[in-house]
Amino acid sequence: MGSFRPQNIWLGFGLTLLSACSTPGNGIRGELGVGTFDYNCLIASDAACSESGAIDAFLAANDLGSDKDLPRAVAVGSRFGLSYAGTLSDEQGEVLVTTEAAASEDAIGTEAFQIDAPVSTSFVGTAADGRVVDLIYVEAATPKGLFIWLDQESVDSIELSVGDSLDMTFTLYDEEERLLGGAISSSWQIDDNDIVVLSEYQATGLPTESTIKNKVDITLSGQSAGSTELVVTAGAIERTIRIEVTP
Repeated sequence: MGSFRPQNIWLGFGLTLLSACSTPGNGIRGELGVGTFDYNCLIASDAACSESGAIDAFLAANDLGSDKDLPRAVAVGSRFGLSYAGTLSDEQGEVLVTTEAAASEDAIGTEAFQIDAPVSTSFVGTAADGRVVDLIYVEAATPKGLFIWLDQESVDSIELSVGDSLDMTFTLYDEEERLLGGAISSSWQIDDNDIVVLSEYQATGLPTESTIKNKVDITLSGQSAGSTELVVTAGAIERTIRIEVTP
């Protein structure tokens, strides 16, 4: 998909009136205070939209936000969406407007963006007549490592019993150990699926997978007693932890 180098990003907004029952987004207020920018997860490998509850609750709220808040930073090279809704005044009085961002040809969805350098980039909305409506700054940071989360703790190894299932999540972090948002190519892989199997989080049916791709949340299930390894990869970052299954 298309990507952006350090620069100001003009989203090429056109304005469209919304119906009277429409409301602005629930994300973060723009720098000019006119409206609200909503952060949108594009695929299920974005930690900002994790649903498992496995991440430390304080860090999740502080670094990743909630209810379409903007994360403190996204991972360099990751993909994310932005949408905007706000109000402008005209001769007839204040009207509710919405804007749609132009997306690159191979972007997922209609509002996909990517920042390819560790910089703070401004995304600026403009009206059809060229007036600036609002703007927001998105910081991109270089991932340094990867946390694997279980019950709101970062784990280096796991012990479970045969028949047990655990909900888990990964997050990338930067040199300041801030958790990073943004969708990035990822995988969970079990070395021996006779001992442990994987399934997508909240999937129905029996877990049978040895590999799950592009999902930030997964469920891990013990099948038989023994030891194996779980390898989690996100972009260029890889982490391996040991899993012990007891009878």
